[in-house]
This record gives sequence, C-alpha cells and structure tokens, in this order.
Amino acid sequence: MTLALPIGSAASSPGSMVKLSVIDISAPVASVDFTSLFSATYQTYLLIGHGIVTDATSVTGLVARFRRQGSGFDSGSNYDKTGYHINSVPAQTLFSTTTSGWNLAFNYENPIVANFVLWFFRPLSAAPFLSGHWVSDLPGSAAGVMRHLAASGEYDTGSTAVDGVQVVAAGDNLEAGRFSLFGVEDV
Repeated sequence: MTLALPIGSAASSPGSMVKLSVIDISAPVASVDFTSLFSATYQTYLLIGHGIVTDATSVTGLVARFRRQGSGFDSGSNYDKTGYHINSVPAQTLFSTTTSGWNLAFNYENPIVANFVLWFFRPLSAAPFLSGHWVSDLPGSAAGVMRHLAASGEYDTGSTAVDGVQVVAAGDNLEAGRFSLFGVEDV
C-alpha cells in the first residue's frame, strides 16, 4: 500500500492507494463534499474520517450521501443498508432499513466524536446500484464504552454515474476533523 504519495500523484503499482483530497475542518460547516475526483483509474474509493466532532446539542448522526451526475447530492430514500452494530456492553443490533443516507455514526451522546472508514465501489459505472461498506468507532461515552459499527449498503443510482460523495451531520454542523479521500488502483 502506498500512502506517502503527494495528493493526486500516480500510484506506483496496481492495488496502490492514492490520496486524492484532504479536507480539514476547524470551524462549523454544514457538509464536507468531494466532487469531480472520481475517474476510470480507480474502481474502489476509501473515505476516512478522523477525529470527527459534531455540534454538541442536536446532531442525530453522521450521514454519507452521493451525487448523481447532473444533479445535487441525493437526500431521498434511495439508500438501503444492513448492518451489525456491536458494542462492549454487549448489545447487538441487526438492522435493515431504507434511508436518506448511509449512517456512518449515531448519536449515543452529543457531541458525536467518531472515526470512520467508508469504502465504495465503481461510482462511475452507471450500474443500477453502488455498493459500500463502512466501520466506525465512537469513543468517549460517559460509561467509558467504545462503540463500534460495521455495516454495508447499496445506493440506487438510477443507472446514472455517481460523481460526488458528501458527509453531513444530520441535524446540525460538523465542528472539527479530517476527511481524506483515496482511490485504489485497479489490480
């Protein structure tokens, strides 16, 4: 895996990761958007959120949304997800829902403090569905419990290529953190 490349430089071999963009936030923003970065060079993308902090009062979760070419970010009910939520209490919840975005983290407590990795596949293919998988850790609960979320889902693209991904704090703002988008060279 090649991680030390400058942003946007060519990977050295198939399977290498290339950092496409980094967004650091230190003041409240409504969303973090990555657009016009997908290319035929990469079929797999990783979006990593590190030290993400949300508003302290009203956020219900971190949500990933996609943008179909020629339109805005989709907040309609076009996201199916299934997942297995595990924490050390030990509580386990198996869920399957259709929502207006993939939930990367939930509001066990406000503010949300989270780290996540979202990987998704073939956004430019114009296939009927874009699939993705994500894991999140939410440290710092009052009870000292580390919570972990592992999930997967499909996004109904309407057979239109996807050209952007967005992360929002459902209910309010993102306050701080680093978002990094990587492309993975085809093998």
